[in-house]
Amino acid sequence: MPIKILIVDDSVYHLRVLKKLILAKCPDFHIEGYDPVAKGKPDKDFNWANYNLLILDYQLNNGTALDWLQTYRNHPNFPATIIVTGEGNESIAVSAIKLGASNYLTKNDLSPQRLSSAILEAIEEKTQELTAINGDTEPATIPNTIPFNTAVYRSSQNNRKSSTSGQGWSKLKRDIDEVTPNELPFTLDDILGGNVKIRDYRIIGYIGKGGMGTVFRAKRKHQDETVAIKLLHGRRTDDATVIQRFIEEYNIIEELNHPGIVKVHSQGFADDHAYIIMEYLPAGHLRQAIIRGIDHKQAIDYGYKIVSALNELHKHGIVHRDLKPLNVLFRETNVPVLVDFGIAKNLTRRDLNLTSEGTMVGTPLYSSPEQIKGEPLDHRSDQYAFGVIFYEMLTGCRLFTGPDISEVTLKHLEDEPPPLPDNYSDLQPIMDRLLAKKPRGRFNATEELMVKLNKFL
Repeated sequence: MPIKILIVDDSVYHLRVLKKLILAKCPDFHIEGYDPVAKGKPDKDFNWANYNLLILDYQLNNGTALDWLQTYRNHPNFPATIIVTGEGNESIAVSAIKLGASNYLTKNDLSPQRLSSAILEAIEEKTQELTAINGDTEPATIPNTIPFNTAVYRSSQNNRKSSTSGQGWSKLKRDIDEVTPNELPFTLDDILGGNVKIRDYRIIGYIGKGGMGTVFRAKRKHQDETVAIKLLHGRRTDDATVIQRFIEEYNIIEELNHPGIVKVHSQGFADDHAYIIMEYLPAGHLRQAIIRGIDHKQAIDYGYKIVSALNELHKHGIVHRDLKPLNVLFRETNVPVLVDFGIAKNLTRRDLNLTSEGTMVGTPLYSSPEQIKGEPLDHRSDQYAFGVIFYEMLTGCRLFTGPDISEVTLKHLEDEPPPLPDNYSDLQPIMDRLLAKKPRGRFNATEELMVKLNKFL
């Protein structure tokens, strides 16, 4: 019976690299992917006993791997777990181990040998743990264990030679990045359900996937310019509201000219799929910077620049409504840039109401109380989201945590935010206003917030 591994990652691209690394040493392993964006979090009846090992990407669409461990670790059939992350962080690693993870691995340090060894050690450790709990129970009857000798298996897989045995995460990722479209580890048909071709552009890599679309890295033919192309998941013939929202995203960004707001080049349809072509931002996102750690001065500088971009939006009557670290990318000059305006709303367009009253939009971890309750929003809702992000930048910790999203949203509605550490006490009055439960307690204008932060630069 083969070892079964479930990889939870919202990137088809990263899933492909992990799978290739594992199969290089362990070709008889059975590997399945689970996309939390498309499927959400598993329900209470999910059959964890089907898997010997769970590999969790640390940064997931609506939370982190730690949130998943908090939610599922006490399930009687929960498998051995390894967390993989783009950035190493000692405190997160310690938290992961305390929550029951067998290992915490940095992607750039992965190799077929290291990953396969970590997998076998995790399964062996879980087997021993369950054997101890169940006394003399035979391994074959213990959930998430397989009757195999890990020492023998290690010996066989150590002697196995493969074409990727000397390649690690970075090398495989780079190889996949630089292939031609026909050699991509997936096709646009796999992701979008259609054979999509955009005139004058060549897809050269995969960036990521969100709620509305998938983003690719592309080159303009006969030029050296690299761009990002966002392709809507659905077709033109699908939900008209989704198409209208996607087009509105382009219209919103096109009107703006600010160094902290992503620049767009064009919008159109290709094989019935809407697309937006925008600037490519290669220097990572704010969540990665928070995991690495941001010092006091840098946090204030980033904060001021993000608020400056928000102020530009708000002056044009636009509310972002999904401000979060993953939607703040960086230029190579280290300038933070707001992206993903898929659920942004132009308050000056009374003819365009794409969200029903009482409907919650956005990401709960960063949503204001009024947004969670589905109430009408204005610029002060973005201020609250920025407050949550600013707290993370300054402390490296989540504002509120809990075993699941519902618990966290309840804390946003009812709990008083924890105070900043003493060394940031001078910023506490600003934080108090940003995180006020009622919009009237926040700043009347985002420009006022800019003035306050400017004093600390």
